[in-house]
Amino acid sequence: FKPFNRSNRNTNQIESTEDVEPHSGQEELSHNVFTSDQYNKLLTLLIQIKLLYPLLKLVLNIIHFKLMPYL
Repeated sequence: FKPFNRSNRNTNQIESTEDVEPHSGQEELSHNVFTSDQYNKLLTLLIQIKLLYPLLKLVLNIIHFKLMPYL
């Protein structure tokens, strides 16, 4: 029973980190559904930024090095 309780605590911690406003979510179920949809959109956006960031950084570095002699 103890490891089962630990796993529950872990899942609760994961859920609590995702919910920015847990109180408002508990008060209104319809509002909670709306925010969860927004969280999903925000997560996908953050994942895209995380994947594109190294490429963007590389492009900025190339531009910077090409402009260095002129500056």
